[in-house]
Amino acid sequence: MSEDEDFTEFPRIKQRKENFESLKSLISKEVLQKAVSDAMTDVEKVFNKTEKEMFNKRSLNVYQPVEISLSNFNPVSQYAKELSFSSLVAIESTQNLRKQGITSEVAIFELPQMELTGSQLAQICPITPVQECLPSKYRTVSGQCNNVYKPLQGAVYEPFQRFILPDYSDGISFPRRSVTGSLLPNARKISRDIITDNIQEHNVCSAMIPQWAMFVYEDLAQIGSNQLVKGEETKPFPCCAKDFSHPECYPIEVESGDPIYSTNCLPYTRSITSPRGNCSLGYREQGNGATSYLDASNIYGSTKQRADKLRAFKDGLMKSKIHPRQKESLPIEAGNSCGLFSAPNSVCFLTGSDMSTLTPGSTTFHILWLRHHNKMATQLKEINPHWDDERLYQETRAIVISQIQHITYSEFLPIIVGIDNLRRYGLNLRSYAYDSDYDLRADSSTLNEYASAAGLFFYSLFPNRQSLHETGGARRTRNNFHSSPNGLFNILNEGRIDMVLRSFLITPMRKFGLHMNEDFKNHFLRGQGKHGTDLAATIIQLGRDHGLPGYTTFRTNCGLRRPSNFSDLSDIVLDSVDVKALSELYESIDDVDLFILGLAEKPEPGSLVGPTFACIIGRQFQNTRHGDRYWYENFFTPSAFTLDQLNEIRRTTLARIICDNSDQVTSVQPNVFSLPDDFGNCLVDCNSTVIEEIDLKHWVDQESNIKLPITKATIEKALKLGAEHAEQLTEAERLRIESISRSSTPNLAVVTHSNLMAPKQQSLQISQMSAILREATKVLVRGEGLEKDERLPSELDFNTLQRFLPTIDIKKILGVISHSESNQDQCLPKPLPCDHTSKYRTYTGWCNNLKFPHYGNAFSPMRRLLDPVYDDGFDSPRMTARSGKKLPSARSISNAVHNDAPEVHVKYTHMLMQIGQLLDHDFAHSPISRGPGNTVLDCRRCDSPKTVSAHCFPIPVDRNDPHFKSTTGQPRCIPFTRSLLGQLNLGYRNQLDQLTSFIDASFLYGSTDCEVNSLRLFSQGKMNFTNLGFNAEALPQGSQERDCR
Repeated sequence: MSEDEDFTEFPRIKQRKENFESLKSLISKEVLQKAVSDAMTDVEKVFNKTEKEMFNKRSLNVYQPVEISLSNFNPVSQYAKELSFSSLVAIESTQNLRKQGITSEVAIFELPQMELTGSQLAQICPITPVQECLPSKYRTVSGQCNNVYKPLQGAVYEPFQRFILPDYSDGISFPRRSVTGSLLPNARKISRDIITDNIQEHNVCSAMIPQWAMFVYEDLAQIGSNQLVKGEETKPFPCCAKDFSHPECYPIEVESGDPIYSTNCLPYTRSITSPRGNCSLGYREQGNGATSYLDASNIYGSTKQRADKLRAFKDGLMKSKIHPRQKESLPIEAGNSCGLFSAPNSVCFLTGSDMSTLTPGSTTFHILWLRHHNKMATQLKEINPHWDDERLYQETRAIVISQIQHITYSEFLPIIVGIDNLRRYGLNLRSYAYDSDYDLRADSSTLNEYASAAGLFFYSLFPNRQSLHETGGARRTRNNFHSSPNGLFNILNEGRIDMVLRSFLITPMRKFGLHMNEDFKNHFLRGQGKHGTDLAATIIQLGRDHGLPGYTTFRTNCGLRRPSNFSDLSDIVLDSVDVKALSELYESIDDVDLFILGLAEKPEPGSLVGPTFACIIGRQFQNTRHGDRYWYENFFTPSAFTLDQLNEIRRTTLARIICDNSDQVTSVQPNVFSLPDDFGNCLVDCNSTVIEEIDLKHWVDQESNIKLPITKATIEKALKLGAEHAEQLTEAERLRIESISRSSTPNLAVVTHSNLMAPKQQSLQISQMSAILREATKVLVRGEGLEKDERLPSELDFNTLQRFLPTIDIKKILGVISHSESNQDQCLPKPLPCDHTSKYRTYTGWCNNLKFPHYGNAFSPMRRLLDPVYDDGFDSPRMTARSGKKLPSARSISNAVHNDAPEVHVKYTHMLMQIGQLLDHDFAHSPISRGPGNTVLDCRRCDSPKTVSAHCFPIPVDRNDPHFKSTTGQPRCIPFTRSLLGQLNLGYRNQLDQLTSFIDASFLYGSTDCEVNSLRLFSQGKMNFTNLGFNAEALPQGSQERDCR
């Protein structure tokens, strides 16, 4: 939905500007400060008094197991709790300002734009903007910098986005009420009377569907409930306790005489809030405890701390525990008993998600993907033994993420939303080549409507009991979901993982509809306690807590016919839905919760869910794909897979993942989301070629056959020595030049030529780095300063070293050693990803090639057709002939070859030369070296390489030269300064081009943003010029004119 569509609920658009102006007069700075101050006082009292006292007063053993379980599966970190403080202050400040008489429309649209600088709210705002997003091959764990223009978008702890504006009863924070203003019907009563326990099974779809839906949901959303927090320790709010009152409590009332629950209250605490952008005023937003990208955050974690805790930091592996008579399994979190069911055998697995033990299927899937990661990392280590732990981990993680993305979009979503909706929302995958649908403007943040309603549809599909199946399909046992630790049983027992997987493969799921199994409705998370809770009622309460509008609003915004009364539902909902009972519970059709009628809708042809849920799910996965810069089909460098790698990933199926990582599952159907049959989806052996395997041969490094005894520590040492040598050489050169400048006058020809070939500031910065790399290369090649066991083998030839040294990744090490700051040059911006929709080229050449944005960019090293030939293999100019003799002087060759004869072409004019020169000046300019402080190097003396600078390379002149006669009797040389150092890696010396490599008229417009701005008039699209009187539109006069005289 576009921003303009958001405003359709408020028709007085013209009035909004007037409202904003009147808002300034209505809410003065003093009024704002008082509103914030009062809110601060209230929130601080709750945090520092109410919650602190309750934390110290209430021990964990007085809680019901269901309360502990709810807090464990909806966790809140200390950081998330700290974020909620500022957001709650902003929410209450907004409520205080509402009392000044402003409308809901103003509160929603104008208050968030209020300037808060200097207010208490601005002072406590914990949001730290990301200053810069550096180009990276791998995505961050937290999701930050996926969108380089909005680095926090989609990151962990950021707010969910909304498909439709929220419907809070006060317009800001209080849960939704009826359109009549009365309370909505009790959530437990709706669940009990409307949501049935229909046991009708689907005749095509397997129980693998709800399990994968749950797995994907874990990846995209993690809703935390507000809790008592003290450091790393948390306790749930005792919202059902008579001696406790908290504004964030929103318990579910249970009527007397309820057939299941003897208690009058089911626990529910409102979801943790998250600050809006810049902690602005406005309505309540909920924070996402996971990243909003389909990035396997439920496997790898959403914070660096958690990700590191899961890693073995050896060979790219993740931590695992080998159990008796079984393959790898999840590690146990030491010192933590999940408190899941208050049972002695309950354990806490160490995973990326807190939902990994919610059901046996969750645990099983986490075990599968842990094994798969470690299996892939081991295989990559075998084919690339020179890769270190970090490279192996990140490459494996990238592959695993891409496989999960592929399975979700190629196998899962076509069943859920149907083929037509795949096209409607742009969810179709490519079968070849790269994808170009990434959109910088797409907000990839998880939809609140998906996280709190539509995305939870899978709970209605689970069978009433979990079956376990032996090899051959014989059913062994059937267990309740609430009966024992970790959901069912000790999942680590021999063969249990396979039994769970077989159950998913051959057991039908329930038909989609307004129903939920008895365990989820009446005994959810009961464990060893007196009672559990009602999952269906909890989801209804969740939607109201998050301010989700009623079902009819979503029908309208999805472009579907809006029912005006309950009678209009007859052709919208399933025949099994009791519309009469629904009308008796709700006062208006507009009151009905999204989750209720979303489940009740008749599925669209070819899809599993109804049109409203298909709309929300379709939009969710549209954003997930089009808003992810690291989406596996994208072509952006440096994160993109090669086409060969991408084609291998496209062979991935969930069937192969199960075959490769289960204990002893030996046969599966190719499409595991459908039940096996005797036709197109029959059981096949895991060794069959029908279930394709991914071949990692395309991940082999081209240089993997070069095995050199060189470590990261040796490279770091070489770079440090190189930095020291470069600094010493620069200082010695500075002293020599200062000494010469005191005793001689500058040569006009030398200065003029040096100014014509002068390096720009960006070139000089690059040359400083290049000098370090040149010296570090010498250290590695010569072994100077290295211990014996650190030196390269003496038998290595220069050709091998020339190919090997430039492949070493030294970016991170070099940044530390050179003390270079990681900041973007404002004159030479390098935004990523490239905006492929841009109509005009960049001034710097950046992003001309979308896959390799740096190709042809200004200030890039020049490319070579052939490997260079230097006398020492890396830096010294070629001066020796193949015969071993000294090469002739360049001046001698010029005298012998070039004749000043008055010969003209019979056809072409001088204009041909001129246009050739113009083109040359458009895409090639390699500046010459300068001395310290950007001083001009006077390389006239024949001994200047030693007395002036190593960058001097004077041209010897013969004694009998017809023009350059020696007047002193000493050898004479023509001054020549070597081109500026420009290599950006270890290895041979290279030169840089400080222009773009494209025919883009950069000689006219410039090659940096700063040059372009200085050349523009910024009026009528004209370029800057100077009126000389006799020439009204001459080239602009500038400081460079002194260099031309």
